[in-house]
Amino acid sequence: MRKRVGSGIALCCAALFVLVAGRLVWTAAGGGESLPKALVFGLVALGFTVALIRRSRWALRALAAVFVLTAIILPVGIWNPFTAGDYMAGGREPPTVSRTLVWLVPLEVGLLAMAFVVDPSNEKRPS
Repeated sequence: MRKRVGSGIALCCAALFVLVAGRLVWTAAGGGESLPKALVFGLVALGFTVALIRRSRWALRALAAVFVLTAIILPVGIWNPFTAGDYMAGGREPPTVSRTLVWLVPLEVGLLAMAFVVDPSNEKRPS
C-alpha cells in the first residue's frame, strides 16, 4: 500500500515539475525571464521528473527532503513580523493564530506524511 501511494505522490509531483518547468520556459520565451536560466532549470526539472517516474532512490529522497523543508519553512514565512507589517500596510488586520492554524496544521501533517511515504529508507535495497 505504501509503495502504491508513494508512486502516486511521486507521479503527481513529477507532473507538477513538468508544468512548472514548462511555464517558466514559456514565460522566458516571451521575454519575461532569462531564457538560458529557464532552459537550464527546465532541463533539470525534466531530469528530476524522469528520475521520479523511474522511482530512482535519490529522486525519492530529494522529494522527501523538499516536503520536509517546505514543512519547516512554511510556518516561518507565515508567522513573522514582516508579513504582519505587510497586512497592516495594506490596511488589513493580520489573520489570527487560530485561523492560521486551521489550515496550517493539516497542511503540515500532509507534507510530513508525504515525506514519510515517499522516502525510500524503509524499502530493501537491491543486492
